[in-house]
Amino acid sequence: MQKEELAKKVAYLALLAILFYISYLMIKPFISAILASVFLAFLFYPFYIRLNNIIKNPTISATLIILIIVIIIIGPLILVAQILIKESITLYHLINIEQIQESITAFTEATFLRDIIPSIIERGLTYITSNASNFLISIPEKIFVFIVTIYSTFYLILAGDTFKKKIKAFLPFKNKEHIISNIIITTKSIIYGTFIIAVIEAILTIIGFYILGISSPWVWGVIIAFLALIPYLGPAIVWIPYSIILALQGDINIAIGMIILGLILSSIDTFLRPKIINQRAAIHPVIIFIGIIGGIQIMGIVGLLVGPLILSTALILIETHFQDEIES
Repeated sequence: MQKEELAKKVAYLALLAILFYISYLMIKPFISAILASVFLAFLFYPFYIRLNNIIKNPTISATLIILIIVIIIIGPLILVAQILIKESITLYHLINIEQIQESITAFTEATFLRDIIPSIIERGLTYITSNASNFLISIPEKIFVFIVTIYSTFYLILAGDTFKKKIKAFLPFKNKEHIISNIIITTKSIIYGTFIIAVIEAILTIIGFYILGISSPWVWGVIIAFLALIPYLGPAIVWIPYSIILALQGDINIAIGMIILGLILSSIDTFLRPKIINQRAAIHPVIIFIGIIGGIQIMGIVGLLVGPLILSTALILIETHFQDEIES
């Protein structure tokens, strides 16, 4: 009899494992979409509550919130794309390619880099071409993932209270309210800090580029705003190569000005970001950095914000677990 019971349990566990594995394979392509929808639902749920208190209709309120989310996401993307295309053409005509080529040639003629640089340029062009092709091919997939994200966000917003209750019931800790409160504070701190830094760096970039007389300051401001999501490295991705290009063109004074601007941006990123975030939650910048890099590798662009949130949440749960162990 015991053998039969054991066999049934083993069979049940095996079936459960198979079902979980198949479910994982089905969900795997949409993990980033699901995480993004959880993030968006969390972010916009307070607005949904306020709106629903006025309209008194959950479905209409959730639909209006979804429309706002779509406008917030797609609107700036279309605007930025138009500006980038227009200004990139202008920038291309302004850059003195021949002078840069002459500077590189003069530098490499007397050095061992003569044979290496053409190879590096060729590899770089191949990389850009292949990635551009892959991006164009993946556009239909990205649109579908976006639809899944919006669809999931709609139902998560509608089921916000139920979802919160289930999470609280699932957590095996004593201070459940404290954990949820910490996670909410941490999430808001990361979002608030990231947004403030992005705005500050974008404004400084626009002003700095305008003073230096560099073309397309608004475009570079937008680019820096997006790159500001990456701690430490963000602004440097722009100002270091741009300074080199200016120096190779012979614009030494502007190159020096660019370096000064870059150091200011990097200083803000290094010193101001931790202070803004730590005002509400004690999160080390390294945790945010690792969360962003790991998040991008696993989830793509969604990982920029979701990655640090997942990592910080995991650390909160681990810390709470050990506190419960010590108390017990």
